[in-house]
Amino acid sequence: MENQDTQTNQAIIEARPAWRNQWMSLAALPFVAAVPVWVTAWYTLPGLSLPLPPPQGLFAAIASASIPSLLVASWGALGFLILRVLYLRYVDHFRLDENRVAHRHGIVARNQHSIRLAAIRSVELKQSIMQRILGIGDILIYAAGSNEAEVAMKGLSRPLKAQESIKAASEAASTRQAVESD
Repeated sequence: MENQDTQTNQAIIEARPAWRNQWMSLAALPFVAAVPVWVTAWYTLPGLSLPLPPPQGLFAAIASASIPSLLVASWGALGFLILRVLYLRYVDHFRLDENRVAHRHGIVARNQHSIRLAAIRSVELKQSIMQRILGIGDILIYAAGSNEAEVAMKGLSRPLKAQESIKAASEAASTRQAVESD
């Protein structure tokens, strides 16, 4: 009996949002990382000054700031961007087993939502043009008696495969439930 319980809870799919889901932040990372180097070089290397017009407004305040404060601000921006990418990658966890599909959200505080496979009414795949290029997508799972998605899996790699796996598992669970009820 114990072996059967562990077998039914074996994951068919376990996934997190793909790294590619953070493509805008990851694309900005090299530029944000270059700012501290550029600021240090601009103020410390002799003969590097460019013939620029005098700064005005916000740029005047930045130009008059000290090198340490600019470095702290630029390193802080870089750290914030890295933490944001990591947070958005690890805050969500999706799991499909033979009985349920579950979405867990959170790192310290957690919120988990799951539905039985037999209760799934439809599985929708949403992809923007950029998501199609990157090979990622969002899966929305609707349960019987609900107009809104019960579980939303955002930014999954290979979303067509995930959608087909969820549909197949849902049909198998519905068939098992119908056989058991007879």
